[in-house]
Amino acid sequence: MAIVIPCFNQGHFAAEAVDSALAQTWPETRIILIDDASTDGVSPGLCRELASDQVRVVCLEENQGRASIRNRCLEQAGDAEFLLMLDCDDALTPDYVTQLVTALQAQPRAGFAYGTWHYFGTRNGQPAAGTWPREEWSRDRMYLEEFVSGSGMLFRTQALRDVGGWKPEHNPCGAEDRDIALTILEAGWDLVRVHDAAMRYRQHDSSSLAVKTRSKRRMVECLILKNHRAGIRGNCGVRAFVKRRLFTGLIEALHHRRRDDLRDFAPLLRLCPITTASLVLEYYASAVLRRFRRPSSTRREQHSGPAAERSPASQETAGSASH
Repeated sequence: MAIVIPCFNQGHFAAEAVDSALAQTWPETRIILIDDASTDGVSPGLCRELASDQVRVVCLEENQGRASIRNRCLEQAGDAEFLLMLDCDDALTPDYVTQLVTALQAQPRAGFAYGTWHYFGTRNGQPAAGTWPREEWSRDRMYLEEFVSGSGMLFRTQALRDVGGWKPEHNPCGAEDRDIALTILEAGWDLVRVHDAAMRYRQHDSSSLAVKTRSKRRMVECLILKNHRAGIRGNCGVRAFVKRRLFTGLIEALHHRRRDDLRDFAPLLRLCPITTASLVLEYYASAVLRRFRRPSSTRREQHSGPAAERSPASQETAGSASH
């Protein structure tokens, strides 16, 4: 059993993550802390200070990115049967590993297990609260919703090696853990959700989720569509995926004629041009129909007696409510 803690420019959080890994009740747990060539001037040193007989620290000279560093972690895990990924700004409760390993041991065809995030920290000046995920995972929704995230996922290393690990093409945009979860499931493995297994997920203004740009989010969805088209087609359907995950952004880009935003959707047009074109045409056809209907509705109100005496503001409210 190995717990791997990747770090990039967040060494000031690493001690808390390492302490939570050392406090696990599961015996014979190896801890590997890897600094991915941090550039803040302090993280590599802070990581080295945490080295001990139980904690191996690896400081890379060149940055590899989130997906590649996870593959490096898999190499470092050696012959460990299970591998737990813990982001260095998060922390585990003492029984977390025991609960997840026990669940995987009871289900030999499960490729990974995950628990429940309990938010802590501060973001945008507000204290974090709540838990995630709130809904149960299902194969019907696994392409339409994000049901797992990398920190706190316990993998069976055999499942990771069967699918070739994480895809480096996710390095620029993230979401490599969403991709690996889908890949493992498509390879025939199952998953286990252990509701009572709690880990602490820190929210802060420099977290990977907080700083992810709109362009990177679109890149993620196009990569998911490219790499999992067969699974999408066989479950929710390509049309439903595009409409749920990409369509709103595409319409906004078209409406505002932002060239940079439109470039983000070039892969979408290559992957499913007919589906995308039909959705856009349907949207604008519906908009044209709504525009033609609006004047006739207004005329009816003007000639309906008492309604004509209402104020312009009330007429506008009534009109908008009727459409």
